[in-house]
Formats: sequence, structure tokens, C-alpha cells
Amino acid sequence: KWWIIQKFCITTPNLNGEWTMLTRSSLTDPNEEYEAILIIKQTWTRIFLFMDGEKTSSSSVMAGIEVKTDDLFYLKWEYLSDYKPEFYKDEGMHYGMTKVMMKPISNPKSMKGNYYADQTRHSFGPVTLIKKA
Repeated sequence: KWWIIQKFCITTPNLNGEWTMLTRSSLTDPNEEYEAILIIKQTWTRIFLFMDGEKTSSSSVMAGIEVKTDDLFYLKWEYLSDYKPEFYKDEGMHYGMTKVMMKPISNPKSMKGNYYADQTRHSFGPVTLIKKA
């Protein structure tokens, strides 16, 4: 987290903090966008993600960062999602995967990619993460 070490010694970006998460679902109108808050907690050896949306919340089961170059990496995580009590339906909990790409030098404040929810939901869609100030 020390900027001097981050700048000269470590290529893995520091993702800690709060992000705005924008998604669309294959199960609804393709123009309908959902907004949530994504909290990323990252240390040298661990990374954890928690998403808080209007109707659901989820947390990472496993996560990792794949460094390709100094300006290209992928953040990937598997999550367990559950509806909040007031929105609970027959679906209940489900697992899913998300993969986003970031270019920490040329565009450090956003990531884009896709998600896929497991066989109980059969949904997928684009994901955009925007770092909050």
C-alpha cells in the first residue's frame, strides 16, 4: 500500500476500497443497468470482495489477480450471492464467476468484463467497476 514500493517494486495493483459496480443481466431488458457497491479488501496474500446491491448481496468464495503485463491484468472471483430478505424468491442463493480486466497505468480507475451465474440462474452479462474517490 506504500506508494513508493508500489511504484518501483510491485507490479500488482492495489485494489483496496469501494467501487461502483454496474451490471446488466441476460434475464432482463438488455438496456436495464443495475448498480451496486463493491468493497475490495486486499493484502499481500489475500483478496476478498463483497457486493451490496439493492436486492442482493454477495461475497467472494475465492479470488485472484492474474498479471499479464505492467499495464494489463485480470481480477477474477467466484461469489456466493443471496437475495436480501425482502426480495427473496424461489431462486435463493446461487454461485457465479466474474472476470474483469484492468489497465492500471493507462486507466487505473475502472475495470470491465463479464459475469456468469450458475445453472440455477443461467444468467450472464457485462460488468463495469468504477473506483470511488
